[in-house]
Amino acid sequence: MTPIAQCDHPVVETSLLSGSKGSVLLLANYTYQPITNLTIDLRLDHVNSVSSAAGVAVQFEKTKDGIRLRIPLEWTDALLIQ
Repeated sequence: MTPIAQCDHPVVETSLLSGSKGSVLLLANYTYQPITNLTIDLRLDHVNSVSSAAGVAVQFEKTKDGIRLRIPLEWTDALLIQ
């Protein structure tokens, strides 16, 4: 079974919380070093915007299975997905 969120760094933990008005992807970096370019593949449909609680720029593109996110991650962040 493919996870709903998959990072290119194995020691970054992801947790997805979803509701009727959108989703929040919680991220925790356990590498003990900031990651300059984290890539996350997320199996979610109908995404119009993604913003970071930490205020960093979030790049996202639609893929055949959902979306691909690219962000810098220091230690933790929460991504609001609508």
